[in-house]
Amino acid sequence: MHHNRRWSLLLALALLFAGPGCEDPDGDDDDDDAAPSLDEGDVVFVEVMHSPASGGGTQYEWFEVLNTTGSDIDLAGCTLQDTDNDMHTLGTLVVPAGGRAVLGGSADTAQNNNVPVDYSYGSDHDLSDNIDELYLLCGNEIDHVEWDTTVGWAGDTGVSMNLDETQAEANDQAINWCDATSAMANGELGTPGAANDPCEAVTDNDGDGYPANDDCDDNDASIHPGAVEDTGNGVDDNCNGFVDEQPIAAGDLVITEVMNNPDQVSDIAGEWFEILNTTGATISLVGCIFTDNGADSYAVTTQVTVPAQDRIVLGTSDDTGVNGGVPVDHAYGGYITLSNADDELVITCSGVEIDRIEWDDGVDWPDPEGASMNLDPGSENASDNDDGTNWCEASSDQGNGDSGTPGDANDSC
Repeated sequence: MHHNRRWSLLLALALLFAGPGCEDPDGDDDDDDAAPSLDEGDVVFVEVMHSPASGGGTQYEWFEVLNTTGSDIDLAGCTLQDTDNDMHTLGTLVVPAGGRAVLGGSADTAQNNNVPVDYSYGSDHDLSDNIDELYLLCGNEIDHVEWDTTVGWAGDTGVSMNLDETQAEANDQAINWCDATSAMANGELGTPGAANDPCEAVTDNDGDGYPANDDCDDNDASIHPGAVEDTGNGVDDNCNGFVDEQPIAAGDLVITEVMNNPDQVSDIAGEWFEILNTTGATISLVGCIFTDNGADSYAVTTQVTVPAQDRIVLGTSDDTGVNGGVPVDHAYGGYITLSNADDELVITCSGVEIDRIEWDDGVDWPDPEGASMNLDPGSENASDNDDGTNWCEASSDQGNGDSGTPGDANDSC
């Protein structure tokens, strides 16, 4: 919960986005929504369900805050936001002394899968499954957490990210969070409105914030999953299984085929896309993130490699009995959906955009049904694959009646 230099920018954004209706909603000229005067750490984030198994909507997401003081605190007038576009100005929300409150996308238990939510922020916040932030601002920054499941932060599908409350003063460190273990009434794991589950004691000999079981050298603070790889020291600095690998540059990976509208199986189950390694070295995808321009986001946290001058297939499911017999090399589950109309796919690795395509529902790009969008083999580079005229419908039978070449050379257009 160390003070973050970005709070002033976030506060300025909050003031910019707050409309006149937020200044005096009842028109009585009272300062109803003036933020309370609080100190940093008076209220802290202690639990986050960013990846509910119940569904992909914001109504299933929730998080919990803890009042660390001896007095009740009304958070009316404070703002919740991330570093992008999510922002919500709180109405009346009293967090009792030493107590907690649960905030979520919906307070209706019939809509949020029976989670006891004290305050609903509606659709103003979308908690990303992989990388995101929560800031509480009340004239100044009161608390923030910034999670990144690619570098040791907790939270799995249907499992809340749970703070060991003995470490409330250090809730900005991944090592103090763990997966919740208590079963909720809806079958997920979490403790909304109740004391958190204790986290098992972890070892962090080098004090770099990464527990020994995630750190490939727990005696050297410069070596951990979040480190930048030194390409000349003979060491696997970022713990991805490769030594001295060159950073992935724009164009090293190219999106070459997209099955966004299968016919033989349901859309979601049968969706997949293919990426090509254009370099002469194997590339690890650990730490790479696949997104669109909306809420879709999937970060690779397990070892996935793309051989030199070769291609792999990523899809919703790697179960050939479910996906129509497609040889998917790595499954991203429900974190990505490929629209049949217009949509985007973006690959970002270590903060660098590697490749991007944006299809347009048949205006310049193909708009197939039961066939993949297929990049012409002569255009398999990042300079040409963003031009829809270089794509066409696949013509080869992929083995189940739909057309495509997953994992193999593309059809010529």
